[in-house]
Amino acid sequence: MKKEEIGREDILYLAQLSGLTFDEKGLDTMAREVEGVLNMLSGCAEVDGDEIKPTRVCELNSLRSDEPRQSMDLNDVFKDKNCEQSMFVVPKVAE
Repeated sequence: MKKEEIGREDILYLAQLSGLTFDEKGLDTMAREVEGVLNMLSGCAEVDGDEIKPTRVCELNSLRSDEPRQSMDLNDVFKDKNCEQSMFVVPKVAE
């Protein structure tokens, strides 16, 4: 199993792609964590899965067909008494 090494430059690049920012300590921490995850996942390549039988099969043909249907009339949607400034006010359902 090849051990992956992730450097600060790699983390800076990933942070730039994802719009994240890290301080100096955060860069080091993230580098260690990503390196650990990659090393753990690299062990999966060593598993001989040829004799592992699937435990679940999803058949795409068993899904319902996607058929177009008439949508609500916008005038009916926006005449709701709870509609304010193109936003819908809905009752609170969670505490």
